[in-house]
Amino acid sequence: MTAGACGRASRSTRSASPASDGGVERRVFTQILEGAAHRREPDLETNPTIQILPLSVEIAQEVVQIGRAFRDPADRVIAATARIHGLRLLTSDQRILESDLVQTID
Repeated sequence: MTAGACGRASRSTRSASPASDGGVERRVFTQILEGAAHRREPDLETNPTIQILPLSVEIAQEVVQIGRAFRDPADRVIAATARIHGLRLLTSDQRILESDLVQTID
């Protein structure tokens, strides 16, 4: 995500009310998609050992279910993707490791 996209995500999150109907999550999800579209790595698309998983409505709904357990919206999308696809994450992020919201690799 570009620096500008990160700044927009922060402002949108701060300006929304805590009792929103998912509008914040939709805006963040859209901004993540916009950022991802601009930074496709060609070698990732052709590397046979890497599978790029598309963001789906099911993942977006899971992001909403995770809520604000993670401050970083990208962490929410990563955790939601892992949960939907039954994957374990390899991470050093203490919040993710301590959350028990997603399985991790020890």
